[in-house]
Formats: sequence, structure tokens, C-alpha cells
Amino acid sequence: MADTTVKYFHSEMQGAPTLTGTPGSQIAVLDACLINGFGLVSVTSAVVAGNVATLNVGAGHSFTVGTVALVAGVTSPAELNGEARVTAITANSISFATAGISNQTATGTITAKLAGAGWLKPFNATNTAAYKSADGASSGCYCRVDDTNATMTRVVGYESMSDINTGTGQFPTNNQVAGGYYWQKSSSADTTQVKWLVFADARAFYLVRYPAMSSYPGVAEITYFGDIVPTKSGDAYACGITGNAYNHPGQFQATAAQLMYSAVAAAEFYCARSYSGLGSAVQMGRTFPLMYSDTNVYSGAVPSAMSFPNPADGGVYAVNFNLVEFGSKVYRGVLPGALAIPQANAYTILANKDVIIGQGDLAGRSLRAVTSTGYLSAAMFFDVTGPWR
Repeated sequence: MADTTVKYFHSEMQGAPTLTGTPGSQIAVLDACLINGFGLVSVTSAVVAGNVATLNVGAGHSFTVGTVALVAGVTSPAELNGEARVTAITANSISFATAGISNQTATGTITAKLAGAGWLKPFNATNTAAYKSADGASSGCYCRVDDTNATMTRVVGYESMSDINTGTGQFPTNNQVAGGYYWQKSSSADTTQVKWLVFADARAFYLVRYPAMSSYPGVAEITYFGDIVPTKSGDAYACGITGNAYNHPGQFQATAAQLMYSAVAAAEFYCARSYSGLGSAVQMGRTFPLMYSDTNVYSGAVPSAMSFPNPADGGVYAVNFNLVEFGSKVYRGVLPGALAIPQANAYTILANKDVIIGQGDLAGRSLRAVTSTGYLSAAMFFDVTGPWR
């Protein structure tokens, strides 16, 4: 059966939580995507035929091809309950592959919704929450989100926590980034809706926002928390967090914090500890492979690089984001599920949420584009098929 570990959501889906310049709205997005799911619909009928289940709903739904549905309430065949990756949709139905279920009409009081990514929220207070992966293979680190401000949140990682205000092994430390990173929500403290996307598996998530900045409304801000894909087997502290080291309402995101930026320089990216397991939080550098000598570039906007698509083969190229411990130059691993585009002007051709079907090492995978336009023009892909690990 298709892997369902990778989840994908965006603000235009039916039932999606609204991100605004108000306290608590970013936590509402994270709760919906990481834990609860959303877009619950009642299923009027469900039929299995030829190893495909088709669920009919009465009045629209949140699903797109490639999203993951959580089906519940099926009495028979009970095997339909659980997660399934959607393979086809109409305005009032969704379909997904089955295996070993005979042709039949399902019974029960059936519902379906977009499945959450499998995270926990072990601690919370008013407009404050701590998130942790529920996957037993994860590092077990926590992401504390303080969403009490209207236009931005403060975020920090911890190796362990005992309550919402108490943790050990903070990353970045207060000496590195006082009070933790800033994640921008909106350029104004009001109820204007802000576009967002979330890409996640059970061990990491990316939060993409378009903070409706008056000068640069097309600029994307992309932040990350979770386990990277490490080079060292059993790397217990390969959990990272990104963000801005300062608040910047109404401005574009700083280069060092922009996830789509590649540079031989320190990035706004900290892992809990070094690969050795010693010491405290360590700052990372972030780069992606290029086909020429320039080193400081944005994904999908590489000056003088090959065109997008490549004229010789029509190729759209995608490469990993590499992570290096900045001080020691130790190659630590790669970002899971995120792919850079080492080509010029991809951002002028790709539209947000465009899908490219992978070939070669990415054969059969759907790569969904995220673009940034305006002052900061760039484009990248997220693998929405998975698995990321």
C-alpha cells in the first residue's frame, strides 16, 4: 500500500484553520496539521471495486490527489478504517487503493478527514504549546511555541521538558539567540487572512507563510523543526530548528534565515547538539549542490545557471539541502523532504503548489512547488509522496 507518512496541507483547503495577526492563530494551524487533522466530512456511501475504494460525500471536501485521508466508522470491511493516500477525486468523492478487500459496499457511520501528521502536544497554556513527535524512532525533542503576540511567535527547541515553561537542553540557547527564534505570522495585528502551507512527516515539519507584507506580499517565509536525515547512524541530537533571530514586522525575511538560501556561511539553523553528543546547541550551515562556482544563491534563482527547464533534456533538477556544522565543517546530514532547484528563473515559471512527477532517484514521487516572489524570488520543491527517511 502507498506510504502515508508524509502529510500536506494549505490554507485554501475546506475547513482549514485561519492564520491571522492575532494571538493563538499559528498554534491553531499547527494543532490542525500536526495533531488533529481537519475537514471532517460524512460519507454517504463507500464502495470497494477492483482494489479501489471510492467514498462519496454530500457537499465537497478538503482532499486533493496525494493528500492523506483518515477514514473512521466503517463497520465492514473494517480494513477501510485508518489512513489512505488519495489517488483520485471528484467534487463529491475521493478514491484510494485497497488490497485484499473483496468488492462490496461498506457499512457503518463513516467519516473522513485530512489526517494529522502524528505529533503530540504534551504541554500547553493559553496561546502557548509544546509539540513533540510521537514516533518512537525520533529524537524526542520538543518545539515550544509562544503565540501570545499578535504578529509573530517565539519558538525554541528543548531536548526535554517537564512543563510548558521548564525545559533542558535548549536550542538555540539564550546566548545564541536570546528568547528563541521569531516566526512571522502577519505584518499587521488584525484578522486579515494569511496564506500558509504545511509539509510534515511524524518527525519533522515545515511551516510556510506569506505574511501579507504590504511591500512584498509574494515573499514566502519557511521555517522548520524536527529531525534531519543524519549521516551518522544513531545521531541522538540531530534535531534542528530554524527562524529569524530578530522580529521584522512588515519586512522581508533575513537571508540567513530563509530556508531556500544556500551560502558558505552560518545559517539561522541550530541542532540540539553536535554529532558527538557533547556540549550544547550547534549552529549549522546550509547549502545545495551547484553546477558552477557561485556559492551564495537562492533555490530556483541561480544566476547564470542552466535554464529552467534545461534546454538539452527538458530537465527539471532537484537536489538535497546539505547541513554542515558551521564551526567544524562536519557534514551532518540533509533536510528531509525538501529539495532545491539548482537552475535559473524557476520561480518565474513555477506557480505555488505546482506538481512535478519525479524521475530517476525520485521516480514516482510528486514534488510540490513553493515559490517566493518580489524582493526575495526563489522556488523549491517538497516531496509529498514520501517516505522522507
